[in-house]
Amino acid sequence: VFGAQLMQPQMLAAWQTAERLLQAGRVDEARGGYERLIADPMFAPMAHLRLSLIDTGARRHQSATAHALAAFAARQPDPDLLEMIAKRLDVLGETEAMRACALDPVVLAEGRPEVIAEFGRLLSNATLHREALPLLEEAKARGFADPYLDYLVGLCRLYGADVAGAEVAFEACLAKVPNHAPALRGLTRLRRRPQAGDGRVERLRAAIRIARDALDAAQMQFALFSELDQRDAIDEAWQALDTGMRLRREQLAFD
Repeated sequence: VFGAQLMQPQMLAAWQTAERLLQAGRVDEARGGYERLIADPMFAPMAHLRLSLIDTGARRHQSATAHALAAFAARQPDPDLLEMIAKRLDVLGETEAMRACALDPVVLAEGRPEVIAEFGRLLSNATLHREALPLLEEAKARGFADPYLDYLVGLCRLYGADVAGAEVAFEACLAKVPNHAPALRGLTRLRRRPQAGDGRVERLRAAIRIARDALDAAQMQFALFSELDQRDAIDEAWQALDTGMRLRREQLAFD
């Protein structure tokens, strides 16, 4: 819990009791403990987050959302706490409040690189690419190395119409993970002009043969479709699209 050194011993003990009750499956008793803790400014954000999770488990969506927004209203300038609140808000579809957490000045001022990267990921996933990119690049500048981060940088640059920058980022991802399906798919979205001997079709076909799972294979088939379509290889392109769509459909189940 954040700022534990500043907490009154009795409040810390009450928090620990509620946590033990929750872990023991005594949810109603834990709920009562958290509800008492929301009156304390230091514990209020975390208590509201716990109550939001409890309400989600009970399928009380409106109450879960209300507690997440209450945690946001009671937030403190701590990057790690803001990250937890932002993730909960993101799950519940409260994008504007999540965005406010991500763009709080304390994130860049005091946040660890992995926290900054996570905020960039949340913003990118919410299609807030323009705001995500500075956070992702700052995380990289501070030494956070992750192939998925390179991919997200490429995606944000793509949506920002920086085609050359996007290609560099996608290739940086592929240099670390040669068959990273989203990065391969991202390269085809750049609509690069086909050139004789560019090897792009062969690269995709080789990756498809060793695809990790059906989801990766589907993305690579879509990428192969794009490359073949640009080359007017209509029959082959159609087959790749058909295969990719069938693979994707197998992963979807509706009740």
